[in-house]
Amino acid sequence: MESIFKLISFNMNKKNRIRIISIVSFLMGMIWIMAATFRTIKGGYLTIFCMMLFAYFSMYNIPRDYKLNKTLYLSVFLIAVAYTVSSFLLSIPSRFVIAGSLAVAIPSLGLILSDSENKSIFFIGFSIGQIILLIALILISIVLAPLGELQYSSVLLNPNYLMITVVPIIICIIYLIELTIKNKNKKMIVFLYIMLGFALSLLFLSQSRTGGLTFIAILITWLVFMYLKKERKRNLFYKIISIFIVSFVALQILIFALVSVNRVILENEILFFGKAYIYSINSHGYIEDLNTSEKEEVLIDGESNTSGYLFNKNMERYGKGIFSKGRFGSGRLDIWEATIKKLNYTGHDSNELFFVSSRPRKFMTYTHNAYLQVGYFFGIPAMILFIVFILLYIVQTLTKVYKIRFKNEFLEYDDLFVWLCFASFFVLIVPESCCYTGFSLTIDSIFWISIPWFKQVKSV
Repeated sequence: MESIFKLISFNMNKKNRIRIISIVSFLMGMIWIMAATFRTIKGGYLTIFCMMLFAYFSMYNIPRDYKLNKTLYLSVFLIAVAYTVSSFLLSIPSRFVIAGSLAVAIPSLGLILSDSENKSIFFIGFSIGQIILLIALILISIVLAPLGELQYSSVLLNPNYLMITVVPIIICIIYLIELTIKNKNKKMIVFLYIMLGFALSLLFLSQSRTGGLTFIAILITWLVFMYLKKERKRNLFYKIISIFIVSFVALQILIFALVSVNRVILENEILFFGKAYIYSINSHGYIEDLNTSEKEEVLIDGESNTSGYLFNKNMERYGKGIFSKGRFGSGRLDIWEATIKKLNYTGHDSNELFFVSSRPRKFMTYTHNAYLQVGYFFGIPAMILFIVFILLYIVQTLTKVYKIRFKNEFLEYDDLFVWLCFASFFVLIVPESCCYTGFSLTIDSIFWISIPWFKQVKSV
């Protein structure tokens, strides 16, 4: 194994490796941002290629004396076996890629990241790339995606897609904040807090309830890390206050940019070219007049152009279907009930629909729950194994937290990145049909990559 690493590795310093990984991270994010527009249905395969590049450029040291995390790997390997059996029975060759990714490709990358320096190179490079992605997303949004009365989706056409794009960015910024505090770089700390404010503002504008729950999980995980790090209460208070202040200011700037600045841009486009290209929820295309009745809902102005108005809209949405007579979770309980009735031991083809009477679109193939999605596509055995894996990972994570707190086990900053990924994953898989393939989304990829596949590694 060591000879293979020596064969494919080459001489490059850490900074250049981080730079290249950040570029790949940015490009991988752009694949998913533009997927809605260009219908890049092969985006998952491009993500696999990006993961291969991550592995290649993260390998600063050659891992030695590594120890396989047999419990987690065996549980994931059995999931891959269940995926394979279902794919064979249903004659769906493309699903073998998912099985191979979980059983071989991702754990192989985990072997490279088992070395602490390699892992830090990857986490830092990936995080920098996601910050660049955030800046690009904001600039693209200002030009192409005006803020409207409805949920905001930027150029992703769906608010939940925007939420799923922003969540890994938030994870990366928080990780870099802690790392930068350790290195006492005050200017960079201020910059990162500003970036966190803009990321949280985009999450707020999406009005995604799933996003709100995910951020709560992220915040709790961050607080646990600071508790284990024995952060002083005063510093903890300053951090929380700083987040709220910076986020509020960033929100005002973002609203102004997405409404007033965007309107000026669109008006000038129409003046010079006779039309302007815009994005809104579920649609994108050219418009010739900003004041046409069909497009009045696209832009907001007047008293609605305030953070207070948007806050009330958010609270109204969070309450709808939870505290009022609306349908809980946008009718997800009905979807889950219909899915459970269709579960079997072999799974279903991706094009095989199930009926949900209460939904406007009554025939569906996505269950809005990763556990049920695995069960629907790959069968009940795969779903059970997926649940077992999650439970085992929870036990291992809590055990590590216990050892750090009571057994004086060393706390690494990379642990924060891993825990934030898991916390986000754990929340997202309940209301969304994602994160069960290993390469379907950015948050999907970094969760599976960051799993501690190997332990007790030394470097040479």
